[in-house]
Amino acid sequence: MVNIIIFSKDRACQLDCLLRSIIRYMYVPHTIYILYTYTTEEYEKGYNKLIEKCGSTIKFIKEKDFCNDFKTILNYSIYEFTILFVDDTLLIRPIVKDSVFNRFIHNDNILSVSLRLCKNSKYTHFNTIEKEIPLPIFIDDSMYLWENSGTPETPHWEHPITANGQIVRTKVLQHIVSDSQFSNPNMLERVLIKNIPNIEYALCYNDLRVAEFAINIVNTTHTTNIHGDVNIEYLNDMWLKDYEIDIDYWCKIVYSNPEYQRFMVEPTFSKRLIQK
Repeated sequence: MVNIIIFSKDRACQLDCLLRSIIRYMYVPHTIYILYTYTTEEYEKGYNKLIEKCGSTIKFIKEKDFCNDFKTILNYSIYEFTILFVDDTLLIRPIVKDSVFNRFIHNDNILSVSLRLCKNSKYTHFNTIEKEIPLPIFIDDSMYLWENSGTPETPHWEHPITANGQIVRTKVLQHIVSDSQFSNPNMLERVLIKNIPNIEYALCYNDLRVAEFAINIVNTTHTTNIHGDVNIEYLNDMWLKDYEIDIDYWCKIVYSNPEYQRFMVEPTFSKRLIQK
């Protein structure tokens, strides 16, 4: 039913956290594709460790040309719907074939299901600048009317297609990117926002399904994005020493602060159980 395409750079530890949250909360048939890259041998070791842990159940694709690699994954993906994620995201509640999902499936006049927007949303960033979110106009409990009033440089949270956290029809994504060029997930997001189809309705849930934990930054083109300062070398070192991020700790933070969407909370760790 759903292709899950994840973008990752130098953050095997955070990627592992996202993957474990998908295992916990994704209750619809899915295939996971990971387009990853690294800048040092130590980060490469982190990914190799994760690949060994996951086995053949997840498709890891080492980035050669981001644009061509993404288009190839998208064109060969097997399901009608696709979710894009970056590796600092966390599923925090179940994704099931419920009334919201079914409503989307059976109505081509609905563009997407946003997993990172909800009616409780009020602020973007927890424990930093409280930037208020311009909420869209809700038609009913789950459907909203979005306005294409943001720009690729300053997208609104209501945008129904970004590079992180919406269920979208695969054919729509294929059409948008077919003749476009982009070099990384941030540039892909600009293409997606700039070329959103003229469909004015989207869906979301009453509570968040995903949250972003922007505890560091790895991109080199959008360095002014608000983020924390948790060192990625430290995270990779913890991962290589068989520690993993505690999902439950982060989930509790989100559950206790339902008006927020993005968090800069440092992780806690637990020792990973090695299956022999």
